[in-house]
Amino acid sequence: MADVVRRAGPADAERVAPLFDAYRQFYAQPADPALARAFITERLARDESVIFLAEREGRAVGFVQLYPVFSSTAPRPRRLWLLNDLFVAPEARAGGIGRALLARARRLAEETDAVGLELVTAVTNTSAQRFKRTVMRETELHGQRMRVGDKVALAFGSGNRDWRKFPNPDVYDIARRLQGHLGFGAGKHFCLGSQMARLVTAIAMKRFLERVPEYHLEVDEIAWNSSSNFRSPSALPFVTH
Repeated sequence: MADVVRRAGPADAERVAPLFDAYRQFYAQPADPALARAFITERLARDESVIFLAEREGRAVGFVQLYPVFSSTAPRPRRLWLLNDLFVAPEARAGGIGRALLARARRLAEETDAVGLELVTAVTNTSAQRFKRTVMRETELHGQRMRVGDKVALAFGSGNRDWRKFPNPDVYDIARRLQGHLGFGAGKHFCLGSQMARLVTAIAMKRFLERVPEYHLEVDEIAWNSSSNFRSPSALPFVTH
């Protein structure tokens, strides 16, 4: 059965609420099913937000919630949709649900002749290169014995340069097929905001190139911040034409 994305109504509050509660927990809020149920029920009953619900085989697996605001600085002042809430259940990630929800949100903006979507998400460092885990059962990986309780640092940034997976991994190849790339994690740890990140990047680059069609770096080599956890340039000076 194909995944379904549809607009939620007041009768769907009980289905959306557990996803909303899990979404709040993702942002370090304590679990509170009653609060989640009351909030979603109130928004839908008062028509104060638009919620699209994603279903897989009849089970609710994700949602996006948009709040109506207005833009007075647009050439023609009118409605603007605030996209603040987006969540996909861990077991349903990396299957296109997030992309479908964002596509439906974008279509809402088009259908309502809105200025567009304003994306509001947590401010986090998106270039983390490793994370730490604790071994839960004894195992051996690449000849290295790991015992229960051992601490392991997983450098997934290094995994993207694995020559066994990617030919010439240190070469920037814009046409490279990225199957198996770990930039957004993998499996149940796949990044919840991956589709939003792609959408924001595409919009930002499109707008940037419209305004600055020609530019070049002002330095021959880029200086990088010294860190084993994060990879980001300390500065990126460039000149526009």
